[in-house]
Amino acid sequence: PVDPKAKPKKSIRTSRSFAKTVNNIDKLKQTVSSYAAISAQNLRNEKAFALQMKVFLKTNRFKLNQPQYNPERIIKLPLPANSGATLIKYALQAVEDMYLEGFEFKSAGVEITKITDKVQTCVFMPYEDEVKRSKANPVEDFNSHGFDRKALHYAVEDYLHRDGIDLKTSVTPLNATTQFKHFVRINCRKEVV
Repeated sequence: PVDPKAKPKKSIRTSRSFAKTVNNIDKLKQTVSSYAAISAQNLRNEKAFALQMKVFLKTNRFKLNQPQYNPERIIKLPLPANSGATLIKYALQAVEDMYLEGFEFKSAGVEITKITDKVQTCVFMPYEDEVKRSKANPVEDFNSHGFDRKALHYAVEDYLHRDGIDLKTSVTPLNATTQFKHFVRINCRKEVV
């Protein structure tokens, strides 16, 4: 049975394992930026706002002969936010704080750990930047519902397949479709000799 009054999510987590280990901070930033943007989209779909987020990096725990390092940063946002630009800004700061050379990272992720559906701003805190960023949300939302889901994205974001960061769990082709008219038709006939 479907509950018409579904409970709001307690957290939103976006993470993946990489097909190959990553030791480059720029590639980690691109990937984490994409996860932050996806989390922002999920927040807007829920009509919710993030109060706190966690960013994490993980080395391969199964390779005991390699050095292990699994940092995470919890970020309390100064204001409730659901814009990709805001979440990306804080996620990038966290990656810069956590990154250490010499480690091979196997996965990364962003988790929104505190969510609210109410926006309350402090009278004494400037929030003009968040208002400006929220004006971009309809453009982001419109773009994400089209056929080419990520035609518009932040410059720091990565498509997750470019630059050799293939994800282990990502098997969807770039031109995936659910419309029958886009399927390729192959006629095979068995010849009788």
